[in-house]
Order: sequence, then structure tokens, then C-alpha cells
Amino acid sequence: MTQAVELITDAYLTAGLLDPHEGLTAERAQYALRRLNGLGDSWGLEPLMNKVTAETVAILGPGSSFTIGPTGDVTLPFVPV
Repeated sequence: MTQAVELITDAYLTAGLLDPHEGLTAERAQYALRRLNGLGDSWGLEPLMNKVTAETVAILGPGSSFTIGPTGDVTLPFVPV
């Protein structure tokens, strides 16, 4: 399992804020850990943050109808335009 210090070090390296040959200072590590914890907390407060939207297109002919809704409680008849 990846440790927080590994994530933090990789983030600093990827952002070009840390030389690969120097170590991560305690101050930088503590700051980044606070930010990482804050990010985790914000994700926990918004469980519906990742929403998925799907679109379905159907061609209906005369006499057709279709039902929508989680319980099928909305039925729409075919209306010619």
C-alpha cells in the first residue's frame, strides 16, 4: 500500500518542486500532509461528487410508448411532430 509520504514526494517531484537527489524537508511534508488530509475530507463531504449522465436516443413509431424513471412511473406516449 502506498504511504502518504510516497504520494507527497511523488507530487513534489512531478511538479518540479523537489530535486530527485534531495530529501523532502519535514516542513514541506507536514504542509503537504495537511493539504492531502483536507482533500480527503472534502471528498468525504461530497459523496455525490462523481455523477454520471447517460443519454439514450430512441426512434418511436405510431402507437409506441416508453417508460422512464427508477420505478417506471412515467409513461410517455408517441406524439407525432
